[in-house]
Amino acid sequence: MIVSLWLPFPPSVNNLFPTSQKTGLRYPSKQYKQWQQAAEIYVTEQKPHRFIQPVDLKIELFPRDLRPRDVDNYNKAIIDLLVKCHIVPGDDSRFIKGLDVRWRNPAKNAGARVAIQHTQSTDRPALNAAERHLLERVQRAGCLGVKAGSDPGGLFAGLVEKGYLRPVEGLLKDAPQGYTLLEPN
Repeated sequence: MIVSLWLPFPPSVNNLFPTSQKTGLRYPSKQYKQWQQAAEIYVTEQKPHRFIQPVDLKIELFPRDLRPRDVDNYNKAIIDLLVKCHIVPGDDSRFIKGLDVRWRNPAKNAGARVAIQHTQSTDRPALNAAERHLLERVQRAGCLGVKAGSDPGGLFAGLVEKGYLRPVEGLLKDAPQGYTLLEPN
């Protein structure tokens, strides 16, 4: 399934979060807040499907004019909006697997077309924080030994099922002695 959204042309990342002269803290700019409000209305009217699995994004930018612009300055506002509107669950590498951004010819109705689809790659499933932490421990150690029958919260079993780890057989049948990394095919 591909979900296509039309959004108003986003502000540049350079104009999203100015720094306060008083506090030195960054805050959302007035321009960014106005764009978010307008873009949220566009999203609400289009009633898009909400994704829970990793996705690939294709963003087509239709500027007002031919002024030179950096193509990578417009992604953040769009992706943050997709998260804010609960179209994708997050903007990190667990959820956004691919990003393709293209310029299109200038248009009177400047904007951005965003196509969202489930990731088609054969990558292994995304990991939660506890699984990532455990996998990092195994990666550092090369192999992680465990006591027979101890798998807190089923984390090892989950990582085996998702294709990240393989059990190292022990002396007892069906009781791994440890786990090591499983290289993807």
